[in-house]
Amino acid sequence: MMNSNAHGFLGLRWIATAALALLLGLACGLPAKAEEPGARPESGEDWLFSEPAAAEGFAPVYKPLPIPRDSEKSWLFDADATFNTKYVWRGIDRNDDPVLQTAVYFSFQGLSVGAWGNLDLTDENDRSGEFSEGQYAADYTWLWSEVRMSVGAIYYDFPGSNRDSTSEVYVGAGLNMPLSPTLMLFYDFDEADGAYIPLSLSYSLPDGWTIAQDVRMTATIFGSVAYGTSDYNDHYYGVNDSAFTDAQVGLMLPIVVTPNFKVTPLIRFTSLLDSDIRDNMDDDDNLVIGVGAEVRF
Repeated sequence: MMNSNAHGFLGLRWIATAALALLLGLACGLPAKAEEPGARPESGEDWLFSEPAAAEGFAPVYKPLPIPRDSEKSWLFDADATFNTKYVWRGIDRNDDPVLQTAVYFSFQGLSVGAWGNLDLTDENDRSGEFSEGQYAADYTWLWSEVRMSVGAIYYDFPGSNRDSTSEVYVGAGLNMPLSPTLMLFYDFDEADGAYIPLSLSYSLPDGWTIAQDVRMTATIFGSVAYGTSDYNDHYYGVNDSAFTDAQVGLMLPIVVTPNFKVTPLIRFTSLLDSDIRDNMDDDDNLVIGVGAEVRF
């Protein structure tokens, strides 16, 4: 007879399966909002339909900055702050209590640099009011026909802890088609000497709706599943086998208040996939609820 934890886990798996099925159904039955080749979001309306903001740093749902369409404006600045009920990174629960995650990005003609940080708000890790992690990234993104290509590098720092800093390089490709499928490969050449390979999908309702004068809102469903090489999984999950590591599904409700200010409530469910990884980690499944505020110039 199943205990309550087993029933709860099966229920969460059914929710995740249903959400992924919905994504696939949307791909078959509904139109997607597609970019014209060579064009990138700049207006408040286009910003409403921009890709999911990175909910856990720069990966696995990576958000390269858009290139402004206006040829007289070749640069773009973006800053955001997100309150989350916990910090989950690639399926790993790094803080089970609320956190504040902040980021700044600057883009010039396709080349972007950014910094992201996780601020602990409680003593869960004995770091209340301190930044427990920083990510520093450089990215170059361009359009090749209907494919968006990205290459870049990320440096991970863990101030005040015994966790060693590490570095990744990555390459990715995203298709301008329904569900915006994006495949990334992150290679940790420093500590893990292995690769993490996520495939992500997202779908935004094509029309959205007006909730107040000049205030627009839509709904975005997103999901991803990732595979790790044996060395990568050994370092991060404690299992020396190549395997599918984690998956996530989520819902965001972007609200563009002004052309330069957006608020985004979000909810996402993450799950570790491989049975050996699940046995080796403390928290297999996590539900994260958050709200973010973003400004863009």
